[in-house]
Formats: sequence, C-alpha cells, structure tokens
Amino acid sequence: MTDVKMNELTLKIFEIIEENILNGVYAKGTILDEDKLALELIVGQGTVREAIAMLVVKRLVAETSAGVVVLGVDEEDMRDIVSVKRLLEVTAAGMTAENISDEAIEQLRVIVEDQEKHIAEEDFDAKVIRNLDTQFHDLLYKECGSVTYESILSPMHHKLSRHRKDSLTYKARLIASVSEHRAIFDAIAARDKEGAEDAMRMHIEHAYAGMLQAH
Repeated sequence: MTDVKMNELTLKIFEIIEENILNGVYAKGTILDEDKLALELIVGQGTVREAIAMLVVKRLVAETSAGVVVLGVDEEDMRDIVSVKRLLEVTAAGMTAENISDEAIEQLRVIVEDQEKHIAEEDFDAKVIRNLDTQFHDLLYKECGSVTYESILSPMHHKLSRHRKDSLTYKARLIASVSEHRAIFDAIAARDKEGAEDAMRMHIEHAYAGMLQAH
C-alpha cells in the first residue's frame, strides 16, 4: 500500500472514531481497545494507532497508563468553544453577508427551507435537523472568505455535535433554532452585515442555553 493510500485510510479511520466520540458512542472515560477497533474496522493495528495519534492531537483522547481514554467534550469544553464562537462566528456571519456568492445563497436557502419543511410537517427528528444545521454552518464558514476562520470554526461546531443533537430533542428549541437560521439567512441574503452579526449572536446564546439545559 502506498503512503498516499495509507494516509487516506488513516484519515477515514480517524473520522469514524472521531464521529463516534462526538456522538457519544464512545462515552467520556471509555478505554479504546486498539486491537478490538482494528477488528471492528477491518484495518491493521498500525492504522488504528495512527488514527488515535491524530485524536490525541485533537485532544479527544489521551494516552494514560490504563490505555487510550476518551476525553470527549465536557461542559467546560462546551463553554470554551462557545466563547470562541461568540468572538469569531459572529464576525464570520458578517463577513459571509459581504462575501457570499449568489449560488451559495441559494444553497443556504435550500437548507433553511428543508429545515422549515420538517417543522411544518411536524417531523421533529433531532438528528436530521442537526445534520442540516451542520450543513448550514459549514457553508456559512466556507463563504465568509477566510480559510483561517473556516478552519477554526468548522471543527469546533462539529465538536458540539452530540450537545447540539441533545438540545434539539426539545421541541421548542428545535423550532426556535430553525427560526434563528431563517433570520441569519435573511440577513445574509440581503447582504446585511450588521443584521447577520446580530442574528448569529442571538443564535449562539440561545443554542448555548439549550445545550446547557440538555447537559
């Protein structure tokens, strides 16, 4: 196997384990058994070891005398991530209003309307809405015009995956979240920088309150 293929495989295994950690499949404090993971994922132990090394760098796991322990994302991590989002994501929303392409505006519109369709049909599937939420925010980061902002904000938003899903199990929060996305979108589509910033600031605060409630 070439180095390129090995790197692609390692990245794939990293993403699978990362997703399981962020979604709570591997709970905080779980000891990850490298041999067992290799068997489950049908890869070599070396590939799992390389993927775990990447997870250590991401601070999602830690190597201890007892083995590789899942750190996950706890309430303190959540608070710190939200603090960064308050500073950067609000600014990014304003930048997106200034820089977004017409094509991306239509893509955002489709995402928001898809969310609203689920609400109108009383389909309150938290996982589906969360996935649409991820698409909405990732596209917003991409269109802000800064690779640096995108590279910081997108991983942070993904780290809150389980907490966002848990908060969206509350019907009122789910409906409010979609309404907040509509407000953000409307401001961005109107190229209203300040309006986009204000709508995003409100969304972050309400989302954080929802995650605390569900924690």
